[in-house]
Amino acid sequence: MKNLIKKTIRIVLSPFILPDYFRFKSKDKKPRFKLSIRDFFPQIKDKTIATGFDRHYVYHTSWAARVVKEINPAFHVDISSSLFFSGVVSAFIPVHFYDYRPSDLRLDNFETHIGDLHSLPFNDNSVASLSCLHTIEHVGLGRY
Repeated sequence: MKNLIKKTIRIVLSPFILPDYFRFKSKDKKPRFKLSIRDFFPQIKDKTIATGFDRHYVYHTSWAARVVKEINPAFHVDISSSLFFSGVVSAFIPVHFYDYRPSDLRLDNFETHIGDLHSLPFNDNSVASLSCLHTIEHVGLGRY
């Protein structure tokens, strides 16, 4: 049944997909990999004029990264925010990332630590730069 659904979707979508498929295939004079219509998993909503994005998350984290750079601390502490945010900030400021679930992210200027918002592992007045983006509202849901 699952294969029948996939085949039906391909047939219905073929007028939208096939022109792109053949245009791509004709440009690749020396193919690096085999491309077959059977391998298609069309993402028809991706074919847009402009790149979409979640304005709240992009502007929020972009603003925060700029503030950290302006403060220019010796290191920045992040409590369970997005790893994307912390990873980008670590490009210009060392980041100490805390979460009760350790992360296996390995980047220069990035340290991951185990920490819990209910019992933070810091001495008073020891953190000059701190972020906790979109974390507080999730406390108690079993993730932080």
